[in-house]
Amino acid sequence: MNGTYREGDSWWVVTLPAVFVLLGFFAWPRAIHINATEIRQRGPFLNLKKIALNEVESIYFDAGRGETAVYGRNGQRIVHSMMHVDGRRFIEQMESHTGKTLTLPGLE
Repeated sequence: MNGTYREGDSWWVVTLPAVFVLLGFFAWPRAIHINATEIRQRGPFLNLKKIALNEVESIYFDAGRGETAVYGRNGQRIVHSMMHVDGRRFIEQMESHTGKTLTLPGLE
């Protein structure tokens, strides 16, 4: 059997590809689900963030970062980042479901 251990490669040469795979996993944006009653997002450690649509306090767009944040009364924040798809549709859905309008910095 030929392999990296038999050839005498160091342990870090073997584990380095796994580290890159894990970095990609944690950097990947998490799906955001919107239904008739809530918006929710599961984190990389399976923690669940959810905001009832009737508890949405504000929808805030940060043009510098390209992120839309939804803030709830329960202290939760769900962020739609540049890495997510179709940010304009996300904003339209949030505005139509919650009745709130988008807040832009400097125009408050």
